[in-house]
This record gives sequence, structure tokens and C-alpha cells, in this order.
Amino acid sequence: MAKLNASAYVDGSFNPQTSFAGSAVILVTNLHRPHRIAFQRQYTTLKKYGANIAEINAVKTAIKAASSIGVTDLTIYHDWNELAYFSHKSNIKPRHKDCQCFIQYADFIERKRMDMQISFVKVKAHAEVELNNAADRMARVGMVI
Repeated sequence: MAKLNASAYVDGSFNPQTSFAGSAVILVTNLHRPHRIAFQRQYTTLKKYGANIAEINAVKTAIKAASSIGVTDLTIYHDWNELAYFSHKSNIKPRHKDCQCFIQYADFIERKRMDMQISFVKVKAHAEVELNNAADRMARVGMVI
């Protein structure tokens, strides 16, 4: 099987007044046109983690989309430090165990790493990284009602 590399720019935003979160992914390969994915969800019971969940869901969506087109090596560009950190079960602290999303995220990443090389690259938020800024704008649209 040929190796297919891809880059994904992910972001999430959360509006605590409405409990709506927006998540966005821009998936880029050298074989396909960029995939742009944006979606919205409401988190009424997990407001404390709304922004985190939006970011986590963007990563999971990026990995699922990459897998569906045969990507074997995915680099995820993000601006929230903890995305890479929480991708390992050993980093989930007792204070995060009240939100199953962290445990589910780590489990998901660990399972997907069996078939795909997944790496994380932190980029500075709102800097001159065009695709990261585009993902940020897409996520912000999703949190607005």
C-alpha cells in the first residue's frame, strides 16, 4: 500500500451563553483538493469543557476523514496545547475523569495509531498561518446562533 501523507488544520470554539460549539477541519493532501469540514453541536451539560470538546471533536473528525481517503501519515496542526497531551491515556488526570470525552479521545487516538501515523504540531493562534486562521473562522461560525 502506498503511503499517503496529509495535513489537517483543526480548531474549535465555544459560546458559553448558548452552549453551542463549532468545530472545523481543513484536510490537505497532495492527491485531493482540500476537504473543509465544519459542524456545530450544543453541550448543555458539559459547558465547563465546551471549548475542549469542540477541539477534540475536530481532531477526531480530521482523523476519520483522513482514514476514509487512505491517509497513512497525518500531521495535525492545532493551537490548543492540550490536544497532543490528552491523546495519551496516561495524561488524563483525575480532575478530567468527570468528562468522559477526554478518555474517549485518548482511546480513539490510541486505536487509530495502530493504522495511521498521527503527529501533532502546535501553531500560534491568530498568527500568520493561513489554514489555521481559516479553520478558526469556520469554527467560530459554528458556535454562533
